Amino acid sequence: MNEISVSFDREAFLFQNYGGISCSFANLYREFVFHPELLIKPQFQFFRTDNYHLLSMQKELGLDLLPRRKFIQSRSGYSTLLSYGVVRTLSSMWAGGRSPSNPVDIFHATYYRPTYYESRKSKKLAVTIHDFIPEKLGWLGVRNPHIGKKALTKKADLIFCVSEQTAQDLFDLYGISGDRVRVVGQGIHIKSEKSRNFETKILEGKKILYVGHRAGYKNFELLISAIKELRETDKTIILIVAGPRLDLRETLQLNSMLGPEAWRSFLNPNDEVLQDLYSSSIVHCVTSHLEGFGMTILESMSNGTPVVMTDIPVFHEVAGTAGIYFDRDSVSNLVEKISHAIQEAGYKEQSVLVRKHAEKYSWNLSAKKVSYAYQDVMN
Repeated sequence: MNEISVSFDREAFLFQNYGGISCSFANLYREFVFHPELLIKPQFQFFRTDNYHLLSMQKELGLDLLPRRKFIQSRSGYSTLLSYGVVRTLSSMWAGGRSPSNPVDIFHATYYRPTYYESRKSKKLAVTIHDFIPEKLGWLGVRNPHIGKKALTKKADLIFCVSEQTAQDLFDLYGISGDRVRVVGQGIHIKSEKSRNFETKILEGKKILYVGHRAGYKNFELLISAIKELRETDKTIILIVAGPRLDLRETLQLNSMLGPEAWRSFLNPNDEVLQDLYSSSIVHCVTSHLEGFGMTILESMSNGTPVVMTDIPVFHEVAGTAGIYFDRDSVSNLVEKISHAIQEAGYKEQSVLVRKHAEKYSWNLSAKKVSYAYQDVMN
């Protein structure tokens, strides 16, 4: 087999300072650099970014990245039209820096609106489909923040889906299936060889962890209601919220329903802090109605912390029998599952079970699957 040159565009690294998409591509790039036996020679199409995941590993990767300049990034609504054409191209080039001019074998789009100048010197086009959440929510046309996704997948030589559920959605919504579609799950970015035992976690307080965005389909309000009910009988329970900044409405809601002493927030914690939150929490809760994968589920499990999550197909795919599932939109069932999960009886066994399950996932395994797919499409 011959070495394959692959370039990744700038889009995900410009609009995400944190987040699963940019984390995925940063870790794939890292695996390709550190494992030359995979025969993949990666390069980025930019040299400016504020992305935490890439900046945190730039020294070990031999990168010399500069701060990102201003970037026009429209997620939905008519302003999404700015994501196309000359304005978009100039904004992208200004923000991330000029693309390298050398041709490559494969151009791999990190999101759904790469510029022409980034993809024009490649033999093959690859794209990763992260989810179909906007389509399932009925966000059509310019309301869809994934505008450009369908056109890109139609012409792609290789389509990666992060889960079997996403691959099924690709077929159901776009009618696309076959050999050019590959399912490659995500790896685990934050893990620890050791985890705190049950007794230590109890002494530190019964921390119920929530990680990530909170709006809409994330169903965060359900967890607040469950914590309120749990605290009626156990005041040692504390809600930990890690992710984007809480707005005024969220802060007022948390204070009103739980009281200021019953919750703590961590603004976009770095890997070290997030690992500590995973390992010190007695349980991690994921309340989403929809997801493409579930990276935080595996990260929590790899730290020995059980996860209570919504009973939806993609979470069963990710967590299997190691997950604890509650009925969607049921506060009482969520309370019941959390109450059961934080009891000492069986906690050690559950902690061992989730850690063992998480061992099935790694970025090295994901990178191997991606490299095999690259080889197939080039041969």
